[in-house]
Amino acid sequence: MLNFGKNNKIKQFQIYKLDNWFLRGSISDLLDSVLPEISPHLFPDIQNSKWIHRADYELSQILELEKKKELATAEFKQKMSKIDKRIQDERNENSWRHELISETNDVLVKAVQRALRILGFLDIVDMDIEYESKNETRKEDLQIRDGKKVIVVDIKGISGLPSDEDVMQAQKHAILLNNKNKDTDKETYSLSIVNHQRHLPPLDRNNKEPFGSKILGFSEDVTGLLTTWELFNLVRNFEKLEWSKDNITPLFYKTGRIKLIPCNYYFLGNISNIWKNNNAFGINMVNEALSAGDRIAIKTISSEVFQEIAVSSIMVNDKNTESVNSGNDVGISCEDISSIKRGMEVFLIK
Repeated sequence: MLNFGKNNKIKQFQIYKLDNWFLRGSISDLLDSVLPEISPHLFPDIQNSKWIHRADYELSQILELEKKKELATAEFKQKMSKIDKRIQDERNENSWRHELISETNDVLVKAVQRALRILGFLDIVDMDIEYESKNETRKEDLQIRDGKKVIVVDIKGISGLPSDEDVMQAQKHAILLNNKNKDTDKETYSLSIVNHQRHLPPLDRNNKEPFGSKILGFSEDVTGLLTTWELFNLVRNFEKLEWSKDNITPLFYKTGRIKLIPCNYYFLGNISNIWKNNNAFGINMVNEALSAGDRIAIKTISSEVFQEIAVSSIMVNDKNTESVNSGNDVGISCEDISSIKRGMEVFLIK
């Protein structure tokens, strides 16, 4: 007789059944009758009665719902496939936007050129192509030739922070061009655009002081300085808020560290308080006057993205007022204050 270990009534019954099978049974009896009784875990369909869900036995209502489920799944997959294609098309069409903050050399130059076109510049010349066609030595990367003003643009993608040499190239090439055009009425400007610490995510980079004090001192009166992260955000704001190119393109003719604030934005002050329960925030106004009905812009601290809102009401010293001059702390109501933080800069839009 087989021995299964512990001597109890259940084991004795199982042993009895196996003994009987050895005496008169067959393999089919073992599989159909004996083992399912003593070892149901070996037969999950029997143990869980899964066979009742086969098409031959399932409820007709359930079968109908299963068909609807299959159709819904197929429709969902088809919609997802279309969305995935649109996502890929968008990535392909707008890959230059990410190249602005990740690439170097010719790829970066092409990305900057595309960004400048979106911002409203019309005549942007790839100087590598022009110099090559004339068998001349390559110098600056781009020239913006709108009107009587020429901007010599030098573009670099680097792993660290820019050196003096990195940002001085634009001014050197501008001087050469200025000497060449000295008999014309064209004004020459220079602009250095740097994709610094390009292997890091932009928000992890040193965006507050990407240019050293020596570089800033040198550039103050001679050349403009920009990072591609600033240019990336400028394009985002320009498209989202539908800024006018007339308020943007003049910024690129400035010198020193260029602040990409539209020409029709006037600094009001900083966010001083936030009252979540009242959907309102406070501004410590240091410039300009503010009236109900004006529009203001708020700049985020980290990514330099703006949001514009209409001023529906103004409160000073817990009293509503129609207008207020600079030098006051004012409260402004706002439907959505989830993205507003203390310290953010606020601008009056004129």
